[in-house]
Amino acid sequence: MRELETLFERRPATEADLATARARFVDGAAKSRPRGWKRLGPFLAALATALVGMTVAVFLRPVSVGPPPPPEPPLLSGAEILRRAADVAEAQPLLKAKPGEYRYVRAAVAPLSTRGSASYTTTEVWTPADGKGPWLDRSTTERVETLSPILCGYEHPPSWPADLSYRIPKGTVPVYANQFLNVKIKIQVAAAYPLQTARLLRVAAEFPGLIVKRGVTDAAGRPGVSVLLDTVGYNTGDELIFDPHSYRFLGVRFVYPNESVQGDPMNPGKVIKKGDVLNGWALLSVGVAQALPAREDGIKRREAPKRRCPKF
Repeated sequence: MRELETLFERRPATEADLATARARFVDGAAKSRPRGWKRLGPFLAALATALVGMTVAVFLRPVSVGPPPPPEPPLLSGAEILRRAADVAEAQPLLKAKPGEYRYVRAAVAPLSTRGSASYTTTEVWTPADGKGPWLDRSTTERVETLSPILCGYEHPPSWPADLSYRIPKGTVPVYANQFLNVKIKIQVAAAYPLQTARLLRVAAEFPGLIVKRGVTDAAGRPGVSVLLDTVGYNTGDELIFDPHSYRFLGVRFVYPNESVQGDPMNPGKVIKKGDVLNGWALLSVGVAQALPAREDGIKRREAPKRRCPKF
């Protein structure tokens, strides 16, 4: 009987242990049958039922499969995505930089020549934090760079007006399409400036005819959701790409929008069809440095001529 008490105090952990326990108690019951079978029989029947239940419990013990996958993000409209992305950008602090220091933006670029492949080039743009002095545009993959002697106001986001919407005129469909393209260009320039990025996204959120594409990737191969403009059948191929969960701005791309098929200038013998991604730009990182990077061996540096800055 002590073994019976031990069984209920410490349940067998495996089926093998249960089988041993059953055999031991059945054998004990057989030996004691002549003296007290009538009294022991009901107890052994109850014990057998309990052992069967414990066996089932061993086999049905839940198995841990790790944390559940994250839930699918809610289906938002293009305007809602742009506004959320603006909130995310505005919450990011501006990297502090002193006069004479430089802010740089590192990005992945997938040009037409790499269409259909997973490769991309890496570019860096270094601009003076105070807007004064030369700036550098370099391709770290192709090992070429261009040094420009002056940074114009339209290339320096802190020089932009606080209200950017007045530069987005209301008008015909092509005007909206052209202005969406302007937003796409300016948002790359503003990559190191969260406040200007947020303002541009809020301007774009007011455009009519915004469309959302899911399951897209940026130039760096990251999954995302894109917003583009399609007003009264006038489809631009310009798209803004965002993280599908946080709605953080990831980059931009251009998708061939036309029904007609045309030859691929970079790949003779191939054609470009509607929906083909022709180029892309993906933000990788931003930073601050005390000075422009030193010219490295093997990198070609071209000095751009001095120019007059247009009115901004």
